[in-house]
Amino acid sequence: MKKAIKKFRNFGSVFLLSGSLMVASGAPGFLQPSLSKSRLEEVFKEEKRKLELDGVNIQLTFGETPKGTARAEETEDGYKIILDGLRNKFALRHELYHIAKNHLSSKKNILNLMKMEYQANVYALTGLKP
Repeated sequence: MKKAIKKFRNFGSVFLLSGSLMVASGAPGFLQPSLSKSRLEEVFKEEKRKLELDGVNIQLTFGETPKGTARAEETEDGYKIILDGLRNKFALRHELYHIAKNHLSSKKNILNLMKMEYQANVYALTGLKP
């Protein structure tokens, strides 16, 4: 029983640390100023080229509610990025990275999600591919 508790405590510490790092790395996304739609479309084209997504059909849409969310979805003929209230370079780069690395169709377990979110946050923050 003591071994099980120790293992759980170690896993819990790693989980807590990883979760904290993931949240901290994503925090700048909420702190960046919003960009105009035309500027976001320019960044969209630049980042698609940088991530070698020129041949991929990706639709960029803007929601109307100030929820502070951004998400990417698979569609029948490609992908869709929805910036709903969170209209900045960080959010756009984050979602494009998920598409570039095929995260949308990857296995969704907690460790995989943490890894994918952390990688997307690093790219969104620095422009460097982890």
